[in-house]
Amino acid sequence: MKTIEQDLKLNRRQANFCREFVKDRNASAAARRAGYSPISAGPTSVRLMKMPNIMRMIDHVDNLALDTTWLNGERVLLELARIAFLDLGNAFKVDPDTDKRYLDFDLLNEDQIKALSSVEFEKEFVNVLNPNYDATAARVAEEAGRPYEEKKYLVKPATKIKFKMYDKLKALELMARHYGLLNVADDDKNDMAQMLLRALQRKDERMIDVTPEEEKDDE
Repeated sequence: MKTIEQDLKLNRRQANFCREFVKDRNASAAARRAGYSPISAGPTSVRLMKMPNIMRMIDHVDNLALDTTWLNGERVLLELARIAFLDLGNAFKVDPDTDKRYLDFDLLNEDQIKALSSVEFEKEFVNVLNPNYDATAARVAEEAGRPYEEKKYLVKPATKIKFKMYDKLKALELMARHYGLLNVADDDKNDMAQMLLRALQRKDERMIDVTPEEEKDDE
């Protein structure tokens, strides 16, 4: 009985490329790990990703992995989207007593809560303006040499909330790789923010195969 590689007419390095690619969705790195020349790994990976049988093999390997785990592609993308597009703007309020902004957890929805990596609550005491304090009455009392009983500030207990978010930039990178927005020639560059910016500028443009003719034998 023929193997899937034989059915798709893939050689050993091509099949290895597919198996390596699904590990981290990094086409250039997958080409190097599969045995292609590090010098031409970028252009070679671009060419390989344009081959229909390569894409069919990648889908096959992906499906095998999903069949043996509780994960599924939609769930992974949902979790990444929660992190990548997290916006807490609607959940911030201003304390009228202290004029400080704070996060109101009652306003957070399920997606926002799941995108937070940690939340800590600390008790503290803050000074708030006494609503019964009358500045005019206090000045009159002071000028008359008698005490004014109302204090300007009151001390009240409060809860300080500390929270951390997952790495939004990394989540955006992973989603961009999944949807093919990142040019594999950019894989080794360090500035991921610039990579994502270039990806958005390219939008849905197709990548051009710049592989020299003499490298076609790598297939």
